[in-house]
Amino acid sequence: MINRMGLKLITIRPQTSAFENEILDIQADNEQIAFSASPQAFLETRVDGVLPFVICLEHQVIGYFKLDTLLPLNQNYCPENSVGLCTLLIDKRVQGKGLGTKSVTEVIEYVKTHFKQYDYLYLTVNCKNLAAYHCYLKSGFEDTQKLYFGGPVGPQHIMRVSL
Repeated sequence: MINRMGLKLITIRPQTSAFENEILDIQADNEQIAFSASPQAFLETRVDGVLPFVICLEHQVIGYFKLDTLLPLNQNYCPENSVGLCTLLIDKRVQGKGLGTKSVTEVIEYVKTHFKQYDYLYLTVNCKNLAAYHCYLKSGFEDTQKLYFGGPVGPQHIMRVSL
């Protein structure tokens, strides 16, 4: 899909088995995987209340993420009317083109449209992952100035955006 201005469109879709091969084809460096999840782990890890999605550029899967609808029950850093964004990863072959920022902006719009019961979208991003941190800021997230210390690779900034 190309919009009226000739720009390629990013779309968000619920992850189904139809996308599995494209997800497995996503390439990521070990550092990216440490902050997110490998394509295999993304597909294999199923948790109640955590919903998987794909990010598409036109009709090609370029990334994935999950929405944690039970985040407020498991973490005390966000209010009850919140949903969590986690495991976001963009294929390294399309990075550096502004697609990460566009993807996160589309995720926010998707949540606003399809999850109207929530007032906030929360995420944590590793303090060492400066590229992702700046991408989230550019997309509209704010740093709460609090840190989460339960991450597997060190402290994480707690960020949120109002829906």
